[in-house]
Amino acid sequence: MSPLDLLMQEHNLIAKLVTIVKNKLPEIKDRKANPCFVQTLIDFFVTYGDKTHHGKEEDILFREVGQKDLSEELRNTLAELLEEHIEAREKLKKLEEANTAYMKEIVERKRTEEALIESEEKYRLVVENANDAVAVAQDGMIRFV
Repeated sequence: MSPLDLLMQEHNLIAKLVTIVKNKLPEIKDRKANPCFVQTLIDFFVTYGDKTHHGKEEDILFREVGQKDLSEELRNTLAELLEEHIEAREKLKKLEEANTAYMKEIVERKRTEEALIESEEKYRLVVENANDAVAVAQDGMIRFV
């Protein structure tokens, strides 16, 4: 297998994952996708897509090809590919930031829910164990007895 064949296999695998992300994008945007799944995708794109695949292209292929006498069209193609790598990194960074914020929201929501449950439990215990009647008046009306 030639080095170019290997790069093409890597590229095809990345393209398949890009298709999965595009299909899941509505769920991701609506925050309905599992954040662990999204983080796994991010990890794949950072580790395999960017550091491994793009790294080989930029550090080896583009450098070597760039030293050759290329037509302007081929030089423009190399420049476009490099720009695509930069754009991919920017999109990946935004996705990672959004997913991190979403995961923090989930943690905060769980903490709030737990605090509410604890507060309700304390309130219930006070009412159930009170020696006197407990009533809550709100807006001139008795809301709880």
